[in-house]
Amino acid sequence: MNKENLNILARVNGRLNYILDSIQVVAIIFSAILVTLDVLLRAVMSMPISGTSEYVGYIMIMASFFGLGACTTDRSHLKVDLLVQMLSEKAQVINDMINAVLVAAVATIMLYASVNQGIITFGLKTKGTFSGVPNWPFYLLMGLGYLPVLLGSVNNFIEDISTLKALKANKGSEKGE
Repeated sequence: MNKENLNILARVNGRLNYILDSIQVVAIIFSAILVTLDVLLRAVMSMPISGTSEYVGYIMIMASFFGLGACTTDRSHLKVDLLVQMLSEKAQVINDMINAVLVAAVATIMLYASVNQGIITFGLKTKGTFSGVPNWPFYLLMGLGYLPVLLGSVNNFIEDISTLKALKANKGSEKGE
């Protein structure tokens, strides 16, 4: 994959992460407002909002999964820096490559499972117990959260290959001196 295609992949992933992160922030703010209103209505008027805990649960699922892509892109997950820093630079890059492959595999499985579950629950027409909200969109939103994880992992892996090549080239030029 050439540098231009890598830049396109990184830009698409960056834009997707920006959009999902923005939705995540709005969702968490909405969730906080909903819980506050529920508590106030319950305390003042003895009229709670039916299904609040279900709505908040759905919102938190969405918010949690929408943040995964940014963690993958920033490489801020599944790594114990204290231990990894003890490795040589080449071993650190190889560790990152293995991590990228494993994260991409898990993201692919979870993306498939989420979309599949969304399709199944759409067919079954299952709904929330108290809210009556259909369940299928939330499975699809979970899947959407795994898409930037997959893209970020692929991008990280390609960057790691370039880094490994650069390390090899530097080592070769040091031997030639």
